[in-house]
This record gives sequence, C-alpha cells and structure tokens, in this order.
Amino acid sequence: MLLGHPSVQQAVAVARPGAGGEPVLAAYVTAQQAGGYASEVADAEGLRAYAASRLPGYMVPVVVVLDDLPLTPHGKVDVAALPLPVDQAAGGTAPRDAVEEQICRDILTPLLEWTSPDVEGDFFALGGSSLQATIVVSRVRAVFGIDIALADFFSRPTVAGLADLVRTARAEAAGEQDRLLAVFDQIENMSDEEAAALLDSLQNPDGGR
Repeated sequence: MLLGHPSVQQAVAVARPGAGGEPVLAAYVTAQQAGGYASEVADAEGLRAYAASRLPGYMVPVVVVLDDLPLTPHGKVDVAALPLPVDQAAGGTAPRDAVEEQICRDILTPLLEWTSPDVEGDFFALGGSSLQATIVVSRVRAVFGIDIALADFFSRPTVAGLADLVRTARAEAAGEQDRLLAVFDQIENMSDEEAAALLDSLQNPDGGR
C-alpha cells in the first residue's frame, strides 16, 4: 500500500511488539532520493494518513521512516534489526478537560504505558491493537457507565475523539432521562385510562403499523 506513495522507495510491513507487548502492524519505509537527499515528504504522520485513507482503521500500520532497511547477509530485510515502534505521544497535546484527563489516566495510559499522554495522538499509531481497542470500549463502560460502539472508536481513535463520544453519549442519556421524567410528570395528572394510552403511544409510536 505505502509503495504507492510517490515519496516511498521501499516498504515492509511486519508485526512487532507494541504497547504492553501486544503485537501491532508496523510499516518500515525508506524515502525516494531527490538530489541525493531523502524526500522530506516521506514523514511518518503523512504516510499513516495516506494509508488511513485507503484501509480500514484496524489495518492501518504504525509507520517508521528509516534511512535504510537493515538487511541480512542474504540481502533480505533483517526483521530482528528493525527498531520497535516508539511511543509517539511525547510532547503532544495534554488533556484539556476532566473527560480527557480521566480517559488518559484511567483507560489509555495504563493500557499503552504512555510516558506523556497526547489527546490528539492516534491510538493505533501509538501502539494500540484491535484487541486493545475492544478493551478501551469495555473500560469506557466501566469508568463512565455508558456504551461506545467499537466502530465509532475505530473512526475516531484519539483521546479527543473518544471524549467527544463520551460527551455525546452522556448528553443522549441525559436527554432520555429528562424525557422520561416529563412523561412521569404527565402521568401523575392523568386518569388510569389516559396514562395507559400515553404509555401505549410511547411503546408503539407508529400505531402498531
């Protein structure tokens, strides 16, 4: 996939140990040479975005740009000599509110073993795996008491994106609670027949059709 990018000369994708020892897909690339110098276009972030535009989230690799791919005496890529994917969160954007702080502290930092949380850092680029993504969704339920769809996290795999999903789910839950309280207030002032009719209309909004 990355070989299709104009700035990439060589590319190899392998499974390497990521955060917490979980295997992650990592792509190691070298840049096309321009006037004797590696092209500056071949940056890890840009190449990952290129892959993300063409692959489902769980297949997008961590990208590591190298000057040269290490080779064995037989001329094949020496996988053991490839560097491990590094924690790219250092120097990133710190949590900006209580929700982002709680996600970093209680969910992602323990899982990814971050040294410096980055709310804009891509979960998969930081070493997260598809299996760990399911753990994130489960921990969101345990920490916040709400359900987040795994597909939604795949589409927004950052602390900031996850925080937005949490806020939206909370707002929807609060709206549903307000609606139920309003119904209960109505029922208190109704006869039994009117209350039964109201409940039936809520359960069958299309009239049973």
